Amino acid sequence: NVVDAIEEGLVKMYEKNVSPSETLNGEFSPKMYSELRKYLTELNTNNPELIKRGAVGRYNMVDVFIENRLPVASKVRYNFIRTNKALAYAEQIDKVQAVSKENGFATKFKGLMVYGAVVARPEEAYAIKETVDAADSAWLTRA
Repeated sequence: NVVDAIEEGLVKMYEKNVSPSETLNGEFSPKMYSELRKYLTELNTNNPELIKRGAVGRYNMVDVFIENRLPVASKVRYNFIRTNKALAYAEQIDKVQAVSKENGFATKFKGLMVYGAVVARPEEAYAIKETVDAADSAWLTRA
């Protein structure tokens, strides 16, 4: 049951000192979302703040997002509940090069921008395992 798995994740996170008043992000596959949809306490149609963030609804302080690119390993898809501080993102311009403009005397610059992410606070994230059936796994291998 999706709701039981989410509740178990919330208990584990609260036991690791995540504040119950903190808004959490839930990144779920379309299949898990369709099972969770009837339990949503707040829909994005009622709340413009959820729409701005891209959430499709809210369940028990968890903003629900549909995510198609969740990690899959050994016929298990990992859905996540996490705080905003669980992941850290960074970007930087790694290399800059001056280049002459082809039609004129101006100089233009090209740059290589590098992005990265790291799990900064693993205690503020919880993975929910979803079994992927044979039809889904066949689709995953073709992609």
